[in-house]
Amino acid sequence: MFRMVVGHSADVDAGDALGEALEQCARELGDDVPRGGLLFSTHEADPAGLIAAVLAVYPGLELIGSTSAAEMSSALGFQEGSVMLALFASDSIDITAGLGSGLHTDPAGAARDAVGEALGKTGREAKLCITVPAVGADPLPLFEALRRELGDGVVVLGGGSSATIGDPDRARQFCNDRIVGDGVPVLIFSGALSYSFGVETGWRPVGKRAKVTLASGNVVQEIDGRPALEFYERYLGAGAAVAPANPLAVFEEGSEDFYLRVAASHDAATGSILVRGGLPQDATVQLTVAMADEIFDGAKAAVQKALKTFPSGSDPGAALIVSCVIRKLVLGTRTGHEIEIARTELGGAMPICGFYSFGEIAPMESGVTRLHHEAMVAVLLGAA
Repeated sequence: MFRMVVGHSADVDAGDALGEALEQCARELGDDVPRGGLLFSTHEADPAGLIAAVLAVYPGLELIGSTSAAEMSSALGFQEGSVMLALFASDSIDITAGLGSGLHTDPAGAARDAVGEALGKTGREAKLCITVPAVGADPLPLFEALRRELGDGVVVLGGGSSATIGDPDRARQFCNDRIVGDGVPVLIFSGALSYSFGVETGWRPVGKRAKVTLASGNVVQEIDGRPALEFYERYLGAGAAVAPANPLAVFEEGSEDFYLRVAASHDAATGSILVRGGLPQDATVQLTVAMADEIFDGAKAAVQKALKTFPSGSDPGAALIVSCVIRKLVLGTRTGHEIEIARTELGGAMPICGFYSFGEIAPMESGVTRLHHEAMVAVLLGAA
């Protein structure tokens, strides 16, 4: 048996919102006892109070979560400034949480602490890791460290903890009763779990491909031997600023598969651009464009990929959705259509929880885990 129930409230008082969410979860759970949970809340709320209230009702619950730029669920659709709680109950799957801190200075140590804590609570084989870490200049060392600690067969999915675009440092990560700003919380599913995922964007590459010829960390100085800003000006016009609506497609070596990178800002004097999440030197890049309907097509494709690849012989019983805060910015008042697409594709009975992140986490076709920008990641879960 495997179940997920969702409680979601947009009450202006975060404490009252959590109370409503807990009541909703209790009604759906009945006599089942939850073993793990995910909590997402507006960055304006006091996470310590929310967490304490959850653990008072469900002592021993393995809980992770984060602040978020917006929340979405099958219970309430798309909301900004809300509180959402998802609880998992199972008699065949262990759900265990762990936390590593100091992520920005020691990603390997943070991954080791988080995974070690979570795996130390189960004797079953780990199958899936959900994480909502702080997002630094280059997340690849974290992903490599998680792979080493978890083993090659355990997939890592999730999204970067978020707050507001203008103040990303307000993002916080939770694990049980601990709250940090530079951490990696993990929720590991071990035992008889079936799962699948899909990741898509809707953005399409245009123009010629180019090579990153000089980069350091998250600063890109040159593309094709010229100031990086000139690459944008070639398509957007002289004096144009970098635009979130036109991210760079970054191609995997020897493949047509790509992930997106958003240039957050630029330096007009040097022509360099700042790319959160990093952009490796020698990477092949291409400018991208998308209309709103194409972005929605990407959301639909992500869910359909997850449905198509779910293991035969079992049925999904829950869905996790992670979308990008830049998608929310670009879509504006139409953002809520993303969760409606998911509900339509998955059917009205499927419980769904999700949030808008500072970067989405999922493997590429090559198997390498990447931080994506402007993507949607859809994850389906069920008992094997």
